[in-house]
Amino acid sequence: MSSYYDQTIRDFWTLTAEESTLLPGMTDKGRLGFATQLKFIDIHGRFPEHHNEIDPQAVQWLATQIKVTPDYWFRIIFTVVRAGDIDALSVFF
Repeated sequence: MSSYYDQTIRDFWTLTAEESTLLPGMTDKGRLGFATQLKFIDIHGRFPEHHNEIDPQAVQWLATQIKVTPDYWFRIIFTVVRAGDIDALSVFF
């Protein structure tokens, strides 16, 4: 049985079919990082400034959806966002 918290994570952090179309062609780490930033922006209206702003359970849920290990998240370092990523993200906002 899911808790209210688990359901809330799913409600906010589930990728839409349209969002999922942006992920092919990226590495596993790239897909997880991009999906995490995409959903964070969708929820908060800005890029995350630090990895601690993102709930590890949300990352786990995204990783499950895109079939990658959530361990990739801990290898991602927030640096400069690539221009191509910004262009892809701007489609939704």
